[in-house]
Amino acid sequence: MPLFDRSNPPADFTSEMIDGINALIARLGARKTDSILLPEPGTGFRLSNMIRCYIQAHVRRCIMFLDAGVAEIEAGRPLVADLCTRAIYESIATFCDFADNLAPLLKAAEMEKIAEYVHNRAFGTKVPLLLNQGGTNAIQILNQIDRMTKHIKTYRDAYDHLSDIVHPNALGVLVYFTGPEISEDGLVNFPAVTTSCERARTSLAGAALLLAFFEQSLQNIEQRLPQLSARFAAEQLMRSSTPSTDQQ
Repeated sequence: MPLFDRSNPPADFTSEMIDGINALIARLGARKTDSILLPEPGTGFRLSNMIRCYIQAHVRRCIMFLDAGVAEIEAGRPLVADLCTRAIYESIATFCDFADNLAPLLKAAEMEKIAEYVHNRAFGTKVPLLLNQGGTNAIQILNQIDRMTKHIKTYRDAYDHLSDIVHPNALGVLVYFTGPEISEDGLVNFPAVTTSCERARTSLAGAALLLAFFEQSLQNIEQRLPQLSARFAAEQLMRSSTPSTDQQ
């Protein structure tokens, strides 16, 4: 069943746009798999499938936030949906940044550098205990958000707006639950958040549309992985066929 209803599209979206978003979500969902065997048959090469595991986790993360965002809107909890939308923005920015930096390493087939890079990104953290146990310093998310502005100029602006909503700031506290105005007699009302639900639905659909950049980055990586595996297999074959010093 499509995640977004084309017969009732969010504000500023057409039914055709919703069809495209649902198709995008379906393509990402079709990439989910129950398991990945790291060593490839024949060569035992692990690096390509390590990268695929990183991809798999991010695919699942994005879909989970999308599913949860829709469910929270339907349950009348738009503020929680906004949290999901903001997390999708972060996931897209993180993955696109990962792909942009990985691309030249894959092109050059620099195995050791690729392995180090993937490990650092996969185990990035801000938790001191985990850092002491072998984790690596996570990249500042705002830097990755800013780098997305090369694709969408308003990416940081939209993210900052969502942040002000989900943080206990003006947009996420009194403005969110009371509205910007107080009645002439000084009465402060706390109405139902039905209008916020519609705005949150539009924001979530917008984040889903931005997953097109996630998909493109994913495809750019995937198309290079068979070449990486083939390069490793060729190097293995060359080493095994080269006579050792003792044989010469």
